[in-house]
Amino acid sequence: MQFWTWGEIQYKPTTLAGYGITDSLATGAQGALAATALQPVVTGAGIHAGGFNKHALIAGGAAGDHTLSAAKSGDELDAVIYFPCATSIVSGVVDLTSEFTLSAGKVNNTGHTDTTGGFLLVFYTKLTTV
Repeated sequence: MQFWTWGEIQYKPTTLAGYGITDSLATGAQGALAATALQPVVTGAGIHAGGFNKHALIAGGAAGDHTLSAAKSGDELDAVIYFPCATSIVSGVVDLTSEFTLSAGKVNNTGHTDTTGGFLLVFYTKLTTV
């Protein structure tokens, strides 16, 4: 199985249509937001102003540090979903968010689930500048 970093991919989509989503809401204020794949976080009580929702699919491993190079200190972890794999076939879906913390360049679950052989889908809010 071949993996590429986001930086190695040319011609990245910037709209929902670019991702093949053609039936999104197309009118009104929400439609205007839905037209872009890069959406700012909605402001309100308990929700961060500014920032962008981000995600990354990374390889699992022993409990501890897992590289998430785009994350910066000050970004906020939203969710970590674990896809255990048996012989390259996903065998389940597990929410491990409560086990993880996010810091500069990594997520960490020291003392928790060993995710070796599987994949982690990490969702976080980018609150810092590049």
